Amino acid sequence: LPEDMTLLLPTVELKLFLSDQLSLDLSMPVVNVALSNALRDYFFVTGEAYLNFHASAPSSMELFVAPGIGFSYARDSWEENGIDVVESAWAFHVPVRIGVEFNNALRKFSWAIAMRPFFNLVHGHKGDIKPGGGVMLELTFMTYGVSFRADRY
Repeated sequence: LPEDMTLLLPTVELKLFLSDQLSLDLSMPVVNVALSNALRDYFFVTGEAYLNFHASAPSSMELFVAPGIGFSYARDSWEENGIDVVESAWAFHVPVRIGVEFNNALRKFSWAIAMRPFFNLVHGHKGDIKPGGGVMLELTFMTYGVSFRADRY
């Protein structure tokens, strides 16, 4: 991958449907977090929450917009000249997911394509706060543990 590009590996997402058109989505990239912590000698965790508006639901093709908030934390420690050094940093995320989701007839499986622009405020170990941001392209495959409703499709 190019230096300024990141790959987001499989992510665990919990969706709590508040209505046919609205869900609360909690997302954590567990594979990225596990690999990051295993391959580097530091602690890292991140996660995001979205309020997902499914504007065209219920349907086999649903448009959605999902503004969200997120948080990341990293902590590193090492010994330097006989002194224990500890550094930590955090980031506050403001992402938005915009895309389309395609559902099968029983809504047991779906796939989606989305764009995720985001803005970050990163607080480093020196006390400075730096803004940043970018855009991610998502391709999502999901399974659902919901009961089929004949009135849905």
